[in-house]
Amino acid sequence: MKEKTEECKSKPMHAQLYCDLERSSVDKEKSLTGLCSSGLKGESESLIIEDQDQALNMCKHHRNIMKHLTINAKRCYKTEEQIKHIVAGCTTLKPLEYTNRHNKVTGYIQWTICKHTGLHITDKYYEHIPERVIYVNSTTIMWDVLIITH
Repeated sequence: MKEKTEECKSKPMHAQLYCDLERSSVDKEKSLTGLCSSGLKGESESLIIEDQDQALNMCKHHRNIMKHLTINAKRCYKTEEQIKHIVAGCTTLKPLEYTNRHNKVTGYIQWTICKHTGLHITDKYYEHIPERVIYVNSTTIMWDVLIITH
C-alpha cells in the first residue's frame, strides 16, 4: 500500500489529492470515508476524484498535466480557470450564481426545520418555496432576511 501511495504521489495529477490531505485543516479520515459510505453512483464518485486530483477538463489541467498553453477563466478572464476559483472566487459568478446556490441550501435548511416542527410543507424539498418569516409557537424561522449585527 505504501509503495502504491508513493507512486501516486510522484505523479503530477494524482499528487494533488495527497498534498491536500496533508494540510492541517483537512480531516483525512472524513475526506476519504465520505466517498466509501456515500452511496454515490460511479460517475459522481469519478467526478469528485477528478476534482480532488484537479484533473477536470479545465485550464489548470491543460497547462500542468497536458502541457498546453494557459487560458484564463471563461467567465471573468481575470485568473486561471480552477475549481476553487469557479466555486468561490469568480467575481462574475458572485452576484447571481453564488447567491442562487446559497439560497437553495438555506431553503433546504428551512424546509428541514419546518418539517421537524410539524408545519405543513411539500414532501419534496426542491419544491419548497421558502417564506421570509414563519412563526411557530415561540420560535421565529427566517429566510433571506437582513439582520444587522455588531
